[in-house]
Amino acid sequence: MAWHRQSSCRPSLIFAVGVVVVCFASVSASSLPDLMKGAQQAGVAKPMQLVETTLPPDDDPVTTPPVGEVVPTASILLNLEQALTAQLRIAHHQWLNALVAFLFGMAAVIDGEFVFKWLIIGGVFIVATLIAHNETAAFWSLGEKSWLRRFTGVEVGVIVAYNAMRGFEGLMIVLAALFGMFVSFGIQTTLVTQGVDAFKTVPWLVVSMYSLITLFFAVAVVKKKHVRALGILSSLLGGALVSSAVFWFATYAIEHGWVRIQGMTASPGAWVDFFTLLTGKHDRDVGVLAGSQGMNKFSSSGWPGDRICGCALWFALSAVGTLVQFRRAQQKVTTVNITAAREPLLPKEA
Repeated sequence: MAWHRQSSCRPSLIFAVGVVVVCFASVSASSLPDLMKGAQQAGVAKPMQLVETTLPPDDDPVTTPPVGEVVPTASILLNLEQALTAQLRIAHHQWLNALVAFLFGMAAVIDGEFVFKWLIIGGVFIVATLIAHNETAAFWSLGEKSWLRRFTGVEVGVIVAYNAMRGFEGLMIVLAALFGMFVSFGIQTTLVTQGVDAFKTVPWLVVSMYSLITLFFAVAVVKKKHVRALGILSSLLGGALVSSAVFWFATYAIEHGWVRIQGMTASPGAWVDFFTLLTGKHDRDVGVLAGSQGMNKFSSSGWPGDRICGCALWFALSAVGTLVQFRRAQQKVTTVNITAAREPLLPKEA
């Protein structure tokens, strides 16, 4: 019964994710050149250039730095963030941004493990495509509009993504190990900052800490202990996406006169403004309650009426999604145990 209930919701979920992919592809077709331009300005998409340097004399202990500008990693990420934010604020595609956010958010609330898998595969596809896209252009000196450049990038991206899908279990273990190393680095940095110099000067202590934490996360993924934590995180993210999309569509309907509510004046904005309003990183109030004086008594404290209602819907969706995914995880465990219990103790005779 558990298997039938699980498989019955797969077609609708796959359809929702398919719509998300189609919408994302239509947006990416117009936004990829601008994102690549932002990456090139940050120094990411530029082909490697060899810089000729002069070695100092043997008696001179001072080394000569290579000629050329070195772009810090922070500025690269900042330029990429600015390029992405600029694309999300284009007025022509706002309804599509909100629609993609709603569909993707609902899929994340329903089945976070499924969405996470395809997010990883999609990320592998995008990274491989951009690398092949750039290297092909550098090798043959092709322009941005070259179809050979685009074909090679997509071809390599599909091959790498397919291999990632076939070996997803191993990929998850590698990602868990990398996450463990990231956590270990954070712990080590915190301890050294607090004056525990042993985690900097004693190599065996550092290696032991990294090994144990990395092994812990890798074993947790192998034992499927990460499923519930993933359900909580995906429900939180999906709830925020759905809530921001719902309030964007409500504001859009009131702004265009499709819905009339007496005494209510909506404050429109880009979908990303509705999302940042929920997280508290907003510059101004947007939404259906922005013009209602009685609903904005806590605006001075950073909690306007639209944020209060949006967060309420956000956490309600997150709670429902967490319960749904916890029940699904428990059903999977029960199904596996029943299947294992039905296995014969002795092998069948030929």
